[in-house]
Amino acid sequence: MKTIAICASGPSRNRWIEQFNGKPCISHVIDSCIYEDVKTIIIIHKDNNILRDFIKNKYPKLKIVLANDFSYKTTLECAFYEDNNDTIIVAGDLYTLKPENVRRYVDTPYKSAITRYSVPWAKKPLESYNKKFIRRADIGSAIFLIAQEHLETFLSEEAIQKAKYYHGLFWPKETFNIDYANHIGTWLAYNFFFEISSIPNKETQGSTIGSILDKNPFWKDND
Repeated sequence: MKTIAICASGPSRNRWIEQFNGKPCISHVIDSCIYEDVKTIIIIHKDNNILRDFIKNKYPKLKIVLANDFSYKTTLECAFYEDNNDTIIVAGDLYTLKPENVRRYVDTPYKSAITRYSVPWAKKPLESYNKKFIRRADIGSAIFLIAQEHLETFLSEEAIQKAKYYHGLFWPKETFNIDYANHIGTWLAYNFFFEISSIPNKETQGSTIGSILDKNPFWKDND
């Protein structure tokens, strides 16, 4: 069994309940993440009473996990340590998300996986300032799957330091902030899925780690 963890705990306005196509942003995500054969949870900040009340009223069966601070590392820990299942991380502000986008991670034969988009989020790959690395624009971490057996590697202190390192190489003018999903989350995923993320046309890392192709550009989010 797998757990889908919706991440909606970041330090910002309550963007999760802003309206898109006639319903709150978070509803597009939750409605795409509920299956009978999968455990689904949502991580929110402990003081976000507006979002908590909305979820309790609209989705009374959905388990709410409270994060004690705004750190995205804390959010990931809440997600990964909720149980012993392999965990599918889903960003909570993906207003174009559809059930089939998430279901691919439930059914994939890969133990850990990241998204490979047919519609990239940028016109060309990003290049590090030292010209040694690229970050592919057709690979993204709005949804990704981490197996329990890979969790220690994914979230280790060494991995966090590598995330800071890659952040500095690609975004040298931005101070690394562990609170931000676009900082710690992006670069932890880049580090773990390094071959896929940095080598053009690379789809797998060995037999258990891979990328999942999706034609829907669900990376569009409500930042």
